[in-house]
Amino acid sequence: MTQLRADRKRDADLPLACPRDGRAMETLHRDGATFARCGGCGGHWLDQEEVRRVSTEDESSALVSRVEARSSPFACPRCQAPCVTAWVGDVRVDGCTACHGVWLDAPEVAEAKRAASTWTTSERPGRRFAAFVADL
Repeated sequence: MTQLRADRKRDADLPLACPRDGRAMETLHRDGATFARCGGCGGHWLDQEEVRRVSTEDESSALVSRVEARSSPFACPRCQAPCVTAWVGDVRVDGCTACHGVWLDAPEVAEAKRAASTWTTSERPGRRFAAFVADL
């Protein structure tokens, strides 16, 4: 059991390959979260713990409840399980069916930025994940 945990920890530390173009993604840190970004396509990967760290409880629980019936064209860069189209709050993502991390394509990040530019100050606190994505 100890060996399995050590192996998982080592796997989590490995650079992830971008699910879109296969490039090694760089690890970045912001607002207490660690995430991966592809320098080629501009996509971002957040593990489930990081999604929880930068979102409200309502937003992160929506990831489970708002899954669309269609599958995503991507496999999870962390565990290679299939992804499905899902939502975290107001942000459309590709969510892993196994480890529940999320992949955001550059257009999804751009859409979050456009949406965030229209919010009033009072709306922004209830949309923590979208605000985080809009600042990527």
